Amino acid sequence: MRKMLKRLMSLALAACIILFAFSGCKKDDAQANNESNTKSTQSKTTAKTTRGQGASASPRSTAQAGTANASNNTGSNPNTTVDSASDGSKTETDVTTDGGQQVDEATSEVIESTTKIDDIDLKGRVLKISIWADSQIIQEKPDDPLKTTKYKRLKWTEEKFNCKYEWEILPSGTYNDILISMMMAGSCDYDICLLTKEKALGIFSAYKLIAPIDEYIDKEGPLWNDEYLGCKLNLFNGRLYGLYEADIGQPLGIWWRREMFQREGIPDIQDINPWTWNEFIEIAMRLTQDTNGDGIIDQWALATDPKSYLGEILFTTNAVEYITRDENGRFVVTIYKDRNAINALQFLSDLYNVYGVVTPLEQSTSSKWINLFKSGKAAMTVHYAWYGATWKNNGLTNLGWRHFPFGPDNKEGAYNILTGGNFYTFPATTDNIDVKVKVFLYTIGIWDDSMPYSMPYDQIASSVKQKIFYEERDHSALDYINARLVKNYAKIFPDLPTNVNNEIFMKVVNKETSISSAIESTKNLLQECVDAVQDKW
Repeated sequence: MRKMLKRLMSLALAACIILFAFSGCKKDDAQANNESNTKSTQSKTTAKTTRGQGASASPRSTAQAGTANASNNTGSNPNTTVDSASDGSKTETDVTTDGGQQVDEATSEVIESTTKIDDIDLKGRVLKISIWADSQIIQEKPDDPLKTTKYKRLKWTEEKFNCKYEWEILPSGTYNDILISMMMAGSCDYDICLLTKEKALGIFSAYKLIAPIDEYIDKEGPLWNDEYLGCKLNLFNGRLYGLYEADIGQPLGIWWRREMFQREGIPDIQDINPWTWNEFIEIAMRLTQDTNGDGIIDQWALATDPKSYLGEILFTTNAVEYITRDENGRFVVTIYKDRNAINALQFLSDLYNVYGVVTPLEQSTSSKWINLFKSGKAAMTVHYAWYGATWKNNGLTNLGWRHFPFGPDNKEGAYNILTGGNFYTFPATTDNIDVKVKVFLYTIGIWDDSMPYSMPYDQIASSVKQKIFYEERDHSALDYINARLVKNYAKIFPDLPTNVNNEIFMKVVNKETSISSAIESTKNLLQECVDAVQDKW
């Protein structure tokens, strides 16, 4: 019950040890020791080996680094640093700070903080960005107009502000640990850090490791677009902690194989209205079959995982509130007294134990249920909209996507999503944050069609949709849900979703205890997960 608090205490102790080491070591020693995660301030734009597995201690929330996006980027190289420069040139900078000023080693000139964007000159400075997958590097892709536009915009920004961008790929498994160790020690190697939204708004903001950036952004200016979904959903406690690239919301939904529906004479899911749990059960029963007559089910309606994906989507579509704020503004776990949660859990249990339309638990690992869907042994699955690009790369054809059907308690049709997406953040210890924010906003602000190498947001949305979807009406299905997204901050609290998955979802599916008992028995544990973070804000 107290593991979270112990882990956080160990973090504080580790930070003290790191700070003590810093005070007692000479700069030459720090430069010679790459495994300390405190390398020299000398940066090179050429490719190089990243630091090792790094951090010795960190908050419990960092045990699982990255997101579904990160874990599925299997083509990444965890041992290289990639520079945006294409000519192979090298630029070395030794950055020191003094009163918010920055000195370039080569020129010994001071880079002044300024509010005037056209006056910014970074004097050849390399801006380093930490990432966990090479797919996150902004590179030119001739077959992808959006990626090419991003790349051209980046190169234009480098020239405009006299700088270079460099991406360093850190090991995904220890990504958060490495950054936390650096930041807790008071020195981060990176000007910008890509984080998952839940980590940025959770442990990193709680421990003041990243800086809020509201004051550096002109929300009335051309580079800020409130119609862009990321701008609507990235505020926390009234503060802005990071920047998105222009993109569209891509929440969890249901993917289905159109040919299997046609074979059974079932209408396309897009044509089923109303689209509720009742309609879902009707078609799921028809799609679950013993195709060879041996008495054993070998075709399933739904291939998925009862813990994260299925349990989460049932909570999402039945308007379940994991947590709420009390009269003092504190987050309080409310699942145990939420009738919507009780009903969602009952439906989860029934899908397995009454209707039997979901792939068996022994097939619930991601590789197994995804393969069942890919091979045509399951007609539907639950996954993010963005996974459509992966389906296409795997040769799947004629798939459809729509939101998972709404539950009986969701009267407003809200899609109560867990926070997600990737976030460009700025370490609290970095120098000249105001300048870096302004420059980077220019770099990723490709939706502003008044600037060179820009793409209007509607074109961006269209480009993304064409990449992931098979038919035009799937585009409309995504727009429908994006207009109904409601923020849910459950994921920003370490281990809260994990404990819900393991201590509630799995116990319910396995019928280990009653639904009410499963929820009630975890009430204190879940609140501890919340308090361990919010007490630091």
